[in-house]
This record gives sequence, C-alpha cells and structure tokens, in this order.
Amino acid sequence: EIGKHAAQAGIQYLYTYGPHAHEMIVGAKRGGMSGGQLGLFENLETLASLLSCTLSPEDLVLIKGSRSMQMEHLVNSLVKNQQVMPRQKMRRVA
Repeated sequence: EIGKHAAQAGIQYLYTYGPHAHEMIVGAKRGGMSGGQLGLFENLETLASLLSCTLSPEDLVLIKGSRSMQMEHLVNSLVKNQQVMPRQKMRRVA
C-alpha cells in the first residue's frame, strides 16, 4: 500500500530499506512508478552513498522508518557530509 500511495502522490524516487522494502517496491510499480525511479537497499551505508551522490540543494527528502531501523544513522551521515541541512529538529510523529 505505501509504495502504491507514493506513486500516486507523484513521488519522483522511492528508495527502500528493511524487511518490507520489496513489498513497497512492488506497490510502487503497481502504482505506475518505473524501475528507474526505485531502489531497494540491503544496508544504510549503500543508501547513504547513493543519496550523497545524487542529492541537490533543492531536493526535499522524507526519511521514514521505525526506531528499530535506526534511520537516524542515514540522516546523520547526510548531514555530516553536508548533503542535507536539517530544516527543523527531528521529531517523532505518531
């Protein structure tokens, strides 16, 4: 469902990681996204490397994951490498 909703919302790229990553990719394809817009990653380091090479200053990035996925490591990596400038303090949204 999440992948399909992302496609229908007009998201340009969807990069996934974690136990439900494949299902999100399948849903996004069903929603109309092409393979070139999608990426499935086995670890955060590879995802961070890709984002570090492809992000531009005007890009808006949503990083979503449960606490157990430790997505803050991805955010910290991008901030450390000056790929992103946090616009506001990270907070949990219920």
